[in-house]
Amino acid sequence: MKSANLLSPGLIKNGLRRYWPLWLAGFIALLLFVVLPAYVSVPMIVNSAENVADRTDSLNFFWSTMSFMAWVYSIGGALVVALTLNDHLFDSRAATFVGSLPLRRPAVFASTFASGMLVLVALPAVASLCLMPLCLALGLVFSPLRVVEWFALTVALSFIFYSFAQLSCHASGTRLVATLIYGVIGFLAICVEAAVRLLMSALVYGISSDSISFDWLAPAAHIVSILTLSYPDKSIPWAELAPYLLVACVAAVGAAWLFGRRNLESAGDGVLFAPLRRALKYLAGISLALLFGSVYRLLDTTDAFSGIPMGTGDLLVLAVLLSVGAFLGALFADMIMSRSTHVLGSCWREGLALACVMLAFLGACRVDLLGVGRYVPKTDEVEMAILTCDYGSDSMEIASPEGIDDVRALQQHLIDYGGAGETEQAFTIDVNYKLKSGRFVQRTYPILTNFPVTTLGDGQDSQLLREFAQIADSDEGRASRFSSVIELKDDTGVQIEYMLENGEYSSIYLRGEDASDFVSNVLLTDLMEERAGELFYQMTPDEDVVVYDAVAYVEDRRASQAEGYDVYTESLQLSEGTPHILAWLEEHHPEIELIKVEYDG
Repeated sequence: MKSANLLSPGLIKNGLRRYWPLWLAGFIALLLFVVLPAYVSVPMIVNSAENVADRTDSLNFFWSTMSFMAWVYSIGGALVVALTLNDHLFDSRAATFVGSLPLRRPAVFASTFASGMLVLVALPAVASLCLMPLCLALGLVFSPLRVVEWFALTVALSFIFYSFAQLSCHASGTRLVATLIYGVIGFLAICVEAAVRLLMSALVYGISSDSISFDWLAPAAHIVSILTLSYPDKSIPWAELAPYLLVACVAAVGAAWLFGRRNLESAGDGVLFAPLRRALKYLAGISLALLFGSVYRLLDTTDAFSGIPMGTGDLLVLAVLLSVGAFLGALFADMIMSRSTHVLGSCWREGLALACVMLAFLGACRVDLLGVGRYVPKTDEVEMAILTCDYGSDSMEIASPEGIDDVRALQQHLIDYGGAGETEQAFTIDVNYKLKSGRFVQRTYPILTNFPVTTLGDGQDSQLLREFAQIADSDEGRASRFSSVIELKDDTGVQIEYMLENGEYSSIYLRGEDASDFVSNVLLTDLMEERAGELFYQMTPDEDVVVYDAVAYVEDRRASQAEGYDVYTESLQLSEGTPHILAWLEEHHPEIELIKVEYDG
């Protein structure tokens, strides 16, 4: 007769007692990487001469590191515990023993699950208790509440990853396959998207390869990102973790459902369910193909992240690599899951089909079948356009309808331009949109220009830079470009560097109120009213504009103090286009004689 109890205390105790050396090793790891760093770091923070704000930043960084260690412990510990306690899923003798117990399947699963969670909760609980003496001694700095929060975070993450690990184990018959499935659940989505974006940047002009949109489909990757981004400055982001807790509950129920329908005698047989076997085979083929293609893209002669499309010869090599990778991926996956090398006769059709799918993907991207590269959002859909060029320009935020129309027109001209080809003299224009729906559209367009930019020609590439410069030098563009200078008040400094008659350089420095007054009433007047500091200005030897060998640098004092060296937010060449600065120098430093820049014919 099978017992009707849901939990078996004997089975739980057996799991805890049999593997105590492994649990001890986990606790020692927590002592070394969590408790010991806390005792070493916190006294240094408390006894430091830093002000309260700096001390708070240091503590936030410390707790951010603690949250990362909670993630590491949970994701690694959950897999180890699940693989250890589920012997009956991977070993035929253990399966026979469990099958002979007077327990129903739900009781076996619940007892095993509870035993693992007890281990995963007990270890950080003891580690938290080890931190409490530090809290009692340094409670004003090292709050006990933060220790409790860290423990709660660790328990939540342990439940999430342990549920995924249990699902992986119950879907497979070997520890290797279970580990692979666990990795697929945790990381595959973000890896596939990164590879797809990298390949699309090689096939479609303008597609950016340095952004990820669907990282939430990879729980392990997304959780660590939200922890490191949001946890230091506030409490645990439970709102963002809540969906994963719900998904983990579904995964635990799914694992119990699979255990109730598997044959215990199938322990050691790889993947036990035919639909899952087929899905994993397809994922393996696609993933290996994308890996081959990504590696070739990264090793290509052009910059993999520049957005420059590949040439015809490279595309042929890429097509071969994608085809071979898809075929081999399906073949290797079948070998691992069936634990045999004699699988070619049964899987060559699927491998060939996957190779054709990857070739179709290559062709669809090359001709931009879905119009991704030609997409330009409508003006009424855009909340803000962010424009950047890697030659002398910070990001510009354009929000007015007229400015957005100009950005859209520039993007359309860049699309019509179609690419620079392979060159080391390619400048990149980034056109990004923040849509009112909350979505971001990111595009990267490399263009081939004459070098230097100050002698632009009449080609299409030069005209594109002129269009960019018109936006950058508009009222809205200037307000965005020089926003850092506009916002500086008391925490600014100014250095004016000029050439002497003997060819050496000298400087004058302004600090405090003098610098603030100079920036507000002199330098910004030239920038905003006199239109000085044009982004891409034309300069030829026979021009009538007088340019002096002198530059005004605006320093961010707060950033300089934090970084330990001078941080300049803007530099402005002195010329006839900076009359207010020239007048200020003549009034306050009449001894300075500025030397005109001479150009060779």
